[in-house]
Amino acid sequence: IRCSGSGLSPNESNTSAESLYIGKCFVNCQFTGARSKHITDFKRTAAVGSAETWTLHVSYEDDSFTGYTVELSVDTAKNTVTQLILRTANYTLTMTPA
Repeated sequence: IRCSGSGLSPNESNTSAESLYIGKCFVNCQFTGARSKHITDFKRTAAVGSAETWTLHVSYEDDSFTGYTVELSVDTAKNTVTQLILRTANYTLTMTPA
């Protein structure tokens, strides 16, 4: 798992709040049974052979943050997720299989 940020200075308090928010987004995405109700829009954005990428817009409110985007990459031939990327305004959390 890799998390990187851009945009705001590390000294701005909103940055640390947003990094905590993206952590909560990950936990919400992975461990809540009702996570699909938060998906407001989705579409396949790329497809080459058995590799597909889907972009999902997720509504998840916490303090002043209201949502994030997920890019889900899958290999349909192997029925596996190859990458999951969560994005907020200033942070990107990238997860790939070990």
